[in-house]
Amino acid sequence: MYIQINSNPVAAEATILSLHQSPQPYKACRYILENSQVANARFQAAAAIRKSAIREWSFLATDDKGGLISFCLGYVMQHANSSEGYVLSKVSSVAAQLVSCGGLLLLMDVVVHRQL
Repeated sequence: MYIQINSNPVAAEATILSLHQSPQPYKACRYILENSQVANARFQAAAAIRKSAIREWSFLATDDKGGLISFCLGYVMQHANSSEGYVLSKVSSVAAQLVSCGGLLLLMDVVVHRQL
């Protein structure tokens, strides 16, 4: 997926909102979460991860599922002191929802493999 950095706020918002309908927008969403200075863009990227992952959960690879959960949890821990609590709340709720989709065993497997 190609993301154009746009100085036009309306066009930028439309691009970010289009991620909700995009198939597997995870790389773009992760990029936005890690690099955007705009809190609402990060919030919408987290929402797009949630919507897409739930929609695509049944055919995502096991590594991709675990990677999404690990990314969300890592993001929350890395930004725990952020003043933008609503973004952290969204990302942590995405992690919780993915774990409830059957990701708990995946997460435990990821943790065990990282310790080896």
